[in-house]
Amino acid sequence: MTKHQEKLRQYILHQLSEEEAIAFELELLASPTCNEDFNLVEDLLLDDYLEGQLTETEHQRFAEHIQLNKHLQVNEQPTKLLTRYAKKEGK
Repeated sequence: MTKHQEKLRQYILHQLSEEEAIAFELELLASPTCNEDFNLVEDLLLDDYLEGQLTETEHQRFAEHIQLNKHLQVNEQPTKLLTRYAKKEGK
């Protein structure tokens, strides 16, 4: 994960101060790859969320992010099933 993507992860999980978040939002507006990076980090976080790799606080904050973003709610159930299947097949 790049430094920019790591900061985006912190942004999504509300781990930046208000001042840092505002400055980062301005940075995102100027980024030509903003949407791609955002989608990639969301996907990585969703994987970590479904695999139980997040801390309790991160899990709770990402669950709130999911509730605010309908596109993640649609993807959550099939991804849970695929994750469970892949773990079962890997054993």
